[in-house]
Amino acid sequence: MKSEAQADRTGILLYVAIAVAVLVSILGLAGLLNLTAALTLALLTTLLSLYFAWSNGQAQTEEERLHSRTQKRAEMYERELRRQRDVVDSLADGLDVSILVCDPRGIVEYANRAAIQFFNISKPEGRSITALSISGELTKLIDESVRSSSKMEAELSLRIPDERSVLAQVWADTRNEDRVFVTLYDVSRLKRLERTRQDFVANVSHELRTPLTTIRAMSETLLDSPPVEQAELGERYLPKIIAEVDRLTLIATDLLTLTISETTDAIKSPTDMTDLVERVVTQLQPVAKEKGLTLTCKTTPEIQVNANANQLTQIVINIIENSIKYSQSGSIHVSLSAQESEVIFKVADQGLGIPMDDQERIFERFYRVEKGRSRESGGTGLGLAIVKHMVEQHAGRIKLESTLGIGSTFTVFLPRLASPTPHQS
Repeated sequence: MKSEAQADRTGILLYVAIAVAVLVSILGLAGLLNLTAALTLALLTTLLSLYFAWSNGQAQTEEERLHSRTQKRAEMYERELRRQRDVVDSLADGLDVSILVCDPRGIVEYANRAAIQFFNISKPEGRSITALSISGELTKLIDESVRSSSKMEAELSLRIPDERSVLAQVWADTRNEDRVFVTLYDVSRLKRLERTRQDFVANVSHELRTPLTTIRAMSETLLDSPPVEQAELGERYLPKIIAEVDRLTLIATDLLTLTISETTDAIKSPTDMTDLVERVVTQLQPVAKEKGLTLTCKTTPEIQVNANANQLTQIVINIIENSIKYSQSGSIHVSLSAQESEVIFKVADQGLGIPMDDQERIFERFYRVEKGRSRESGGTGLGLAIVKHMVEQHAGRIKLESTLGIGSTFTVFLPRLASPTPHQS
């Protein structure tokens, strides 16, 4: 603004000077002033040259100012466009959905962070979506969307980089026909949960139906029998009916325990795990001895954990009882040790062992390696599921190592409670 004001003042002075020069020239030519014609003409010519030079400079300065304003406006628009693009990128990267932008041929032009992680490739741009997903179904979905100019949706199974179920949505940009949007939402976990729920309902129905069928059959036999035979049949069937009722009670109790542990936070307090393990081993010694098993225990004194004592007791009982149930001979060794920040509780048996294919599912509800033998042992199929959930509630983890025909080792890792530092006077 200051330079423009100075230029205006310079222009006014030049105008005045030229006007004065013209007046002097006229007076000089008229003989009213003592000036030669050559001097008067030279003065006028000089002033006119200065004026035209100034005018050209002004025009050039104005052009520069216009160019500068245009450039600044373009830079401002570019910054705003970059800011909006950054906002869109941040939004896309923050979503738990894989977002891809392709051309109508399926060549990727943009991929958000979720898509990069999903396909496990650092630079998906420039690649075809077929090469990324190895899925003809996804490519076909894009072709159909482009051809029909409508949004397409389908649940697909992708095998790259591993097998997953995705909900795919594809639609073309209405403002740019050369742009196609693709979103992939991973529903694998939801599918697994749904499958687990279905298995759980089916298993519960089966576990309840078996004892109920037995109870009904025996009860109907007693009811339909002649009075003279009822006493003899009662002695044979009533203990079995009571045993099946007890089994139903155990299933109901374990289901209630599992539900409570899933829906209620455990109230924890400092607990002496060494004392707890030794008491449980002493309690189960008669059970092991009755089966001809040797139950031994080795512990480290005063190992403290922050735990719910009732749940911790149930964890220890369930694991040791499980080893007793599935061991026909040999020994069961219980040990408790501690590292700097972790407590290690281990139960090793010489029992039947668990096949490799079943080891990943052994902690599922109602899952049994051998269904008939499991029921004969009196188990409900919920014990290890309860153990796993309670261990995880205590910020721990459980590990299984097993060899068929040799035995199994269950190891529980729990955070160790730091011993209080003695007060120094």
